[in-house]
Amino acid sequence: MAASTDHPQTAAERLISAAIQSTWLLWLVGGLYIAGPVIGWTLALMACWLAYVDAAVSERFARLPLTIWLWIAGMAAMLLILWIGHASFDLGAAKTIKSSIGWAKGWALIALFPLAGALLQVREAVIYRAVCKLGAQTLMLMPLFLATPFIGLPETLWVSPLKIVGGPGPEYFATTLYTIEPGVGTPRWQFFAPWSPAAGMIAVIFVLLAVRDESVGWRTVGIVAG
Repeated sequence: MAASTDHPQTAAERLISAAIQSTWLLWLVGGLYIAGPVIGWTLALMACWLAYVDAAVSERFARLPLTIWLWIAGMAAMLLILWIGHASFDLGAAKTIKSSIGWAKGWALIALFPLAGALLQVREAVIYRAVCKLGAQTLMLMPLFLATPFIGLPETLWVSPLKIVGGPGPEYFATTLYTIEPGVGTPRWQFFAPWSPAAGMIAVIFVLLAVRDESVGWRTVGIVAG
């Protein structure tokens, strides 16, 4: 019997599917900011390893599009420029290491994700179904989120100790149920996004992915959740 097109079959597909479906759990423990870089580097290392041991992936590596090489070169240049800048202003080894880690958690991913995508060939159907399943979780949690401002629950449940890894601010590690719009007093919801407008952008992406799912039932769940 042929495997379902939306069922993860490779390690990369299982990792991506599990990560998407674990979004709310990662949000609860304040791990979303860390999850992105970890997944990006893991997929890129998996891709490079397979390019070394798997002939088919090696062939794809040899035929990587020029645009991916340009992104890799650009992000590597940013790291080199960062080091030169730190050396020029005598910022010291500690700040240089901290900034390099920041590069690895951010700018580097612009090159790593396309590289992994080109080599690992993750099937789109797996991503669509994972998004729709995340949508089912979101729909179940929606009544709780909508009620929180009116039943006395705090805006932020807690700030995860994972903030020790560093980042733009504690809000990236906070489990926030809602916020109150300054000067207006009305509640706003950001769900698992860092702020409300970002949640709107995620909702658009949600719908654009969910609408591609082959199952009418899952497609409907994903669109409604978006």
